[in-house]
Amino acid sequence: MSFIFRKMVVVGVGLIGGSLALDAKRLGLIEEVVGFGRSEKNLRFAKQHGIIDRYLLDEGDTPTDIDFLLSATPVRAEVLTTARFLPALQAGCIVSDVGSVKGE
Repeated sequence: MSFIFRKMVVVGVGLIGGSLALDAKRLGLIEEVVGFGRSEKNLRFAKQHGIIDRYLLDEGDTPTDIDFLLSATPVRAEVLTTARFLPALQAGCIVSDVGSVKGE
């Protein structure tokens, strides 16, 4: 199978990030999905249900061969969260967001 991306990191594996990760896997677009989030319980659930392949609890453990970084966090956290991952990203990595707005 020919994947579009080898490795995708999803920051915020909730309803939006988890749904996109699951669909990307289902469609064969991604070889490996790595989740990152605040709750290990949520990340374990996502791994057990095939939404992600593995997860990180510390952005310092981010693999250096990421093709696609997807941030699915609340909008107020987007810039800070994404900035913490930037040192691990190589040229050519696509960075995108699906920021979640639940209030003002």
